[in-house]
Amino acid sequence: MTYRELCARLHEAGVPDPERDAAILMEEALGLSSAGLMARRNEYFDDPRLNEWARRRASREPLQYILGRWSFMGLDFSVCPDCLIPRADTELLCEEALRSLPRGGVFADLCTGSGCIALSILKLRGDCRALAVDLSPEALAVAKKNAKELGVADRVTFLLHDVTEPLPGDESFDLIVSNPPYVPTEDTKALEPELYHEPMLALDGGGDGMSVIRPMLTHVPTRLRPGGKLLIEFGYQSGGLVADLAHEATIAGRLARYEIRKDLSGNDRLLVAEA
Repeated sequence: MTYRELCARLHEAGVPDPERDAAILMEEALGLSSAGLMARRNEYFDDPRLNEWARRRASREPLQYILGRWSFMGLDFSVCPDCLIPRADTELLCEEALRSLPRGGVFADLCTGSGCIALSILKLRGDCRALAVDLSPEALAVAKKNAKELGVADRVTFLLHDVTEPLPGDESFDLIVSNPPYVPTEDTKALEPELYHEPMLALDGGGDGMSVIRPMLTHVPTRLRPGGKLLIEFGYQSGGLVADLAHEATIAGRLARYEIRKDLSGNDRLLVAEA
C-alpha cells in the first residue's frame, strides 16, 4: 500500500490522526526516516509487517501497543496491554516531582504501571531511590523490564500492593506520586475505542472516580516526612472533588497545604500537597 492508501484506510476506520499514525507505522515498519517517507510517499509497499500493523491500527488498537514502545519524558518505554500508555499530561507530574525531590531523596510511586513516572525520575535524578507499587503483577513485570533497560533497577524496589490500603512497613518518603485510576465507572462505558485495549483496572476509579484517591488521601500523607510532598494526577472534571478531599485532609491535620494545578490544556489535573 502507499502512504495515501494507508491514510485513507485509517481515516475510514475513525482513527483520530490518520496522517500521523500512517507516517509512524510506515517509518517504523519499513525503517524509513521522515524525509525518506516523504520522498517515497507515492511508492507502493507490500510489506507483511506493515500490512499487519495497518490491520491492527484500523481495528483501533493503540499505536503504542502495536509498536511496543513509546516515549515519555524523552525516554523510551516498553508498553503493552498490561499497563497504561504513558501520556504527555503526566509529564507535568514528573516535572513537579523533579523540582520537589531533595538531594538524595527517597520517593514512592503508587499505581506505577509501566514505571514511566518512577523510572523517568530515577533516570533524570541519579541521586534518588524509589519504591514502585502496583496491584497488577503483569504491570510490575513491565516496569521491572523498563527499569533494567533504563539502567536504574538498582535504585528501585517493586511492591505488589493495593494502594487503597496503608503501605506496609514504616519507611517515610520525601515525595509520594501517583497517577491512579480516576475515570468514573459510568464514563468507562463511552470511551474512545483505543482505551478499551488498556487495562480497565488502571482506568476505572469507581462511581465518582475517587475510589482510589479518597483512601490514599487518608493514609498516604502519614508516610511523608515533614515538608514532604504528595502529587496525584486526576481527571480533568474532578478538580472540585479532589480539592474537597484535600481540604478535609488539611482540616484533619494530615496535610499542611495543597493546591490544584492545571495541565497543558488549561484543565485541572494535578494535586500538589505538602505534609
